[in-house]
Amino acid sequence: MPKQLIGELREGDSVDSTFVVRRKQLVAFRNKQGRYLSLVLADRSGQVDARVWDDAEQIADQFEQEDVIAVQGRVETFNQKPQVIISSLQRCDPEAFDEQEFLPQCRRDPEALEEELLQIVDSVEQPYLRKLLAAFFEDPKFLAIFRRAPGAVSIHHAYLGGLMEHTVEVCSLCRLFCEHYPDLNRDLLLTGALLHDIGKLKELSFERTFEYTDEGRLLGHIAMGERIITEQMDRIEGFPAQLKLMMRHLILSHHGEYQYESVRKAMTLEAITLHKAEDADAQVNRFWQIKTKHREEGRTWTDYDRLLERFIYLGPTEEAGAEEEALTLFDDQER
Repeated sequence: MPKQLIGELREGDSVDSTFVVRRKQLVAFRNKQGRYLSLVLADRSGQVDARVWDDAEQIADQFEQEDVIAVQGRVETFNQKPQVIISSLQRCDPEAFDEQEFLPQCRRDPEALEEELLQIVDSVEQPYLRKLLAAFFEDPKFLAIFRRAPGAVSIHHAYLGGLMEHTVEVCSLCRLFCEHYPDLNRDLLLTGALLHDIGKLKELSFERTFEYTDEGRLLGHIAMGERIITEQMDRIEGFPAQLKLMMRHLILSHHGEYQYESVRKAMTLEAITLHKAEDADAQVNRFWQIKTKHREEGRTWTDYDRLLERFIYLGPTEEAGAEEEALTLFDDQER
């Protein structure tokens, strides 16, 4: 039987497929004794809440979070969202499935993205910054991890290859800024753009699910990235102290505001440019991910997004668009 994708599940569907367990929790019933099993299941198309009402504690002992399980059940709607009611489940042998089925992937060709990334690296001319970039991007092990990493757990570029895509897009925006503002130090800005999220390679875990590592939760990718880059600059003999200081500030300030976990506010021309480019790309991608998810459900508006504090308008559906076009033609004929 072909795998059922979460993004295609609809109310009333029977479910018989494999999913990775992203969250697992035993929860006390409100109106009776005992507990039920609350799960979040995921695959490359999205995630869905699931429930086991009967024998929950016994079933919970059969698998762990991040295991892949074979699920049988049905789809119901709760609070206007799909929810899988599980009738039976079984833990899968890790060798019996392709882990790529359970993680979303970048829509762009990874080979083309990597080629574009390395072209940007090669365009940096300042000798010390070239050495700094070479220390990372000429290392095959580093490049393999960088190419696979997501850009975030959920907010933006939350898919395999997302970090490389985000990096290339931020660099592209920075190059546009350089065309309009010739006083920008292009090599410094592009080096900061290429390395600004390097700490995410240690902040995030991305095997079967996207999660934060312990180090990532405790320190964050900004602090970890600054440390990684500073240590590498210290290894390069003669690396200018002022250039090192400017690079460190780019990394520590790229989130722009303290409320967004930035260590410092942007205090240089290159730092404010990097922050604005990074934030613009993250926010546009965030809207795109939300739009794509809800558009597949045939909707015109999203649910209220508590983080964004707004609804997002998706535009008319194909049916509504055709109806609107017909009404316009009718109005023209009347006139």
